[in-house]
Amino acid sequence: MDRSSTQSTASSLNTISILRSYFVRGALVENELYCQKERVWIAYLKLLGEVTSLRADSGADSELAVKTLAQSAFEVNELMRELEESKKKARRLEKDLRERDRTMVLVDMEKDAATHARCQLDEEHASLAKL
Repeated sequence: MDRSSTQSTASSLNTISILRSYFVRGALVENELYCQKERVWIAYLKLLGEVTSLRADSGADSELAVKTLAQSAFEVNELMRELEESKKKARRLEKDLRERDRTMVLVDMEKDAATHARCQLDEEHASLAKL
C-alpha cells in the first residue's frame, strides 16, 4: 500500500468518524428535546387538571383568590421598591467609583509631573555642577 492510499484511507475513516459523531450527537439532542417535550406536556396536563378543579370550586374560593392576589400585589410592589433602592445604591456606588478612578488618574498625573520636574532639576543641577 502506498502512502497516498494510506492517507486517503485515514482521511475517509476520519470523515466517517466525524459523521458518526455528528449523527450520534444529533440523536442525543433529539432525544433530550423529546424528553423535555414530554415533561412539558405532563406539566401542562397536571396544571390543566388543577385549573379545572379550581374553576369548579371558584364560587367558594373566590374570596381566598382575591386575598391571595392582594397579597401577591403587595409582595410585587415591595420587591419593585427594593429593586429601585438597589438601583439607586448601584448608581451611587458607580458614581463614587468613577470619582475615585478620576482622583487616582489625577494623582498619577501629578506624580508623573513631579517625577519629570525632579529629573529636569537633576539634569540642570548636573549641568551647573559641571560649570
